[in-house]
Amino acid sequence: MPRTFAYLRVSTPGQTTDNQLTEIQAAGFTIEPRRLVTETVSGSIAASQRRGFARLLDRLVQFPLTPDRNRRQRSSLRTRLG
Repeated sequence: MPRTFAYLRVSTPGQTTDNQLTEIQAAGFTIEPRRLVTETVSGSIAASQRRGFARLLDRLVQFPLTPDRNRRQRSSLRTRLG
């Protein structure tokens, strides 16, 4: 089952991310609430300085993208065995 993550950002507290989530869902993606990162931060702040974006990257590192699940498992086995 694919794991889809989303980062939704608005610039001011008066805005919501509802429309961004609606667009993602309309495109056919289903995102579990625990894989949804929302943030209120100015677009002038670099992505590397945004706490929410950093949290998302931390989560993605836990789930590396590989085209073949077996390759990921073999690599892990090689790493453990040396």
